[in-house]
Amino acid sequence: MNKFGTLSILLALLFFSKVAQANLIFDIEQTAIFRNDFPGAELTGSFIIDENLFTGTGAQVFASTFGLLDFTISFAGNTFTALDSFFSDDPTVTFVDGVFDKFSFTVFEPPIFFQGTVDLSSFVFRDGSRVAGGDYAVAQRTSVPVPATLALLGLGIIGLRGRRKV
Repeated sequence: MNKFGTLSILLALLFFSKVAQANLIFDIEQTAIFRNDFPGAELTGSFIIDENLFTGTGAQVFASTFGLLDFTISFAGNTFTALDSFFSDDPTVTFVDGVFDKFSFTVFEPPIFFQGTVDLSSFVFRDGSRVAGGDYAVAQRTSVPVPATLALLGLGIIGLRGRRKV
């Protein structure tokens, strides 16, 4: 392979690694239940933050209008996403110095009331007279940007093929 081909591949790799939007993905899981009138039901969910807007310093609040790309929360067979009109306020996720601090959401779709309590890492779900409440934890998933990974794989294959011809 000539120098022009090698330079072209390196430039393509740099371009694809910068163009790929890196996202931070977090999972929400129930850690404790205080009351549950919904046998077997558990809190689950996830949210996605645009890593390009994530500085990791100070307090940062993400909402659907700023960096919160997706927010989904489920309990007792009910799933709500950030695109639903059921949210009475825009779901927000807060980080302090790069560490998850809290999320806040309220769903009001009578007879359902579902709220993530801001300061206590807890939730309340009510459907008519049935109530559930408990604590949650948030954990970050590890992700690899696919376009950059594919470009690296392609470079490796080209390099191996080039070595075989020499």
